[in-house]
Amino acid sequence: MVWLTVLTPLFNGIEYFKECYESIVKQTETDWLWIIGVNGHGDDSNPIYQMLSNIADKRIIVKNYLTKGKVNTLNEMMMDVTTPYIALCDCDDVWIPQKLQIQKIILENNRNIDVLGTSCQYIGELNHVLNLPEGKINLETMFKINPIVNSSVILKTQNAFWEDRFGLEDYDLWFRLILENNTICVINQPLIYHRIHKESAFNNSGVQDVNALLKYYREKVSDVTVVTAFYPMKSKFQPSQYIDWIKPFWSQVKCNTVFFTSEEYAPYIQSICSETIRVITMDFSEIEAYKKYSKDFWLGEEEKDHETNHSADLYAIWYEKKEFVKKAIVMNLFLTNKFVWCDAGICRSEAWIPHIQLFPLSHKIPEDKFLILKITDFEKEEDLKFKNSVGGGILAGTKEKWFEFSEQYDSVLQEFVESSKFVGKDQTLIATMYKKNPSFFKLIDRQFDEYMCWFTLLFFLSC
Repeated sequence: MVWLTVLTPLFNGIEYFKECYESIVKQTETDWLWIIGVNGHGDDSNPIYQMLSNIADKRIIVKNYLTKGKVNTLNEMMMDVTTPYIALCDCDDVWIPQKLQIQKIILENNRNIDVLGTSCQYIGELNHVLNLPEGKINLETMFKINPIVNSSVILKTQNAFWEDRFGLEDYDLWFRLILENNTICVINQPLIYHRIHKESAFNNSGVQDVNALLKYYREKVSDVTVVTAFYPMKSKFQPSQYIDWIKPFWSQVKCNTVFFTSEEYAPYIQSICSETIRVITMDFSEIEAYKKYSKDFWLGEEEKDHETNHSADLYAIWYEKKEFVKKAIVMNLFLTNKFVWCDAGICRSEAWIPHIQLFPLSHKIPEDKFLILKITDFEKEEDLKFKNSVGGGILAGTKEKWFEFSEQYDSVLQEFVESSKFVGKDQTLIATMYKKNPSFFKLIDRQFDEYMCWFTLLFFLSC
């Protein structure tokens, strides 16, 4: 079975086509088809189609499309593709003879790669080799440059559909694919010659709007509000330690954030936070955990806890996570649809900061599930009191899912109360919620061992 179809939409640039043609038919990898899509020139009587329709190579299909514009033509050409992969080649670009062979070997050994591009040697009005980041491309790189040279790319056929916006249909496609968790890779080796000339339809269109494209995707990945809180209390670490963790993260990672704290700490928190953070002053005595259940209720839970470094205030703040988020949803200061609870001291090392600059990426939060971290296999366990089953440091969902989560949480808590079970630890309650209603949740398996496993979602939501 032929594995690849090359697509060349052809509107102008016919004067360069012979060089392009020879570079493709002389490929050392010969198992391919090539569709040349003449477009924008009327019916089959147009001279460009008439000239090319005499090509004798049976691997090459020359077809006249009545579409106008590269995007419409490419999407129409895809209707004629039957191979699992496609390659793109503009009619004025040239491939080195080993181009397809090199990429085929990589793709055969790495089936997970969805898009594979290469560097290029510029010809025409420029004359230098383009230096690109090599390996797997992340979203952060996408916001800096378009890392895929169009005529170098091979991608899975199932991923090929172009949108006619921003005048940058290729850059837009790579953004869409990476946001859908496809794997995009680049070989920083010039396997093509990319021609720069004034007659190019791309160079002459004048409709490329990179700023609009970047703005569109920045808004798309930032449709999320982070909610956090800091109140000093007895817990595993001293308040001063939490302050040391808070400063690097919340001053350097710029995400839409609602930060609840006391009147005492509000000035300090405000002074260290980035400009995207709104500090909300609220006295700890006003928390819903005390209004609904009283402080004495939480004090009573201390007697059931086998971990001695916990306190009634700590149980209350764990309960309050969802209440803080609900308050932030009602305020919706950043007009977002998704919300993330994030412990204020989540970032334990400043060395992590470069890797979590994009936290949290909205598209990583599902629309129809509530996102939680799975620490251990707990689904078949009967007693979860002594088992660290799920993480509670980061929780994420849409506005609607947060309210559903809150209702389920209170329902399970009430069941525990009626059975005289310990309700202080939110992780136990959340794990129980999952066992009762697994379809509501999306479990993310931990990606690290030991201590680092607790921070999996911090990195998962950042890249």
